[in-house]
Amino acid sequence: MHSFGKLLLFLLTVILGLLQPCFAQGFPECSIACLGKSDRGSCSLQDNKCLCTYRPYVEGTFACFKSSCPNASDLKSAYDSSTALCNQAGVTETIIAPPKRTLIPTRRAYPIVVKWI
Repeated sequence: MHSFGKLLLFLLTVILGLLQPCFAQGFPECSIACLGKSDRGSCSLQDNKCLCTYRPYVEGTFACFKSSCPNASDLKSAYDSSTALCNQAGVTETIIAPPKRTLIPTRRAYPIVVKWI
């Protein structure tokens, strides 16, 4: 059991070490779980150039962003952070278009005045 605890501590240290650059890059909390979750093909998690050019990874990651980050500003922040990370890796062409602000029509309630005669 003692060795299991050491292994768990080691794995947590490695995972937190990998996620630290994500926080530094400005990824919103809702998007962190999406990073590295999609099909990476033969790309390693440390090879941003490979990940940024591998369409299934990019599309899967952004689909996850959309479902995990309902707040429009968080979704834009996740997109912007991903784009910046890819730009740093030398990838300037984006596979996914930036998120658009969607206006959802709402019903407006009008008061009804009833006059009793």
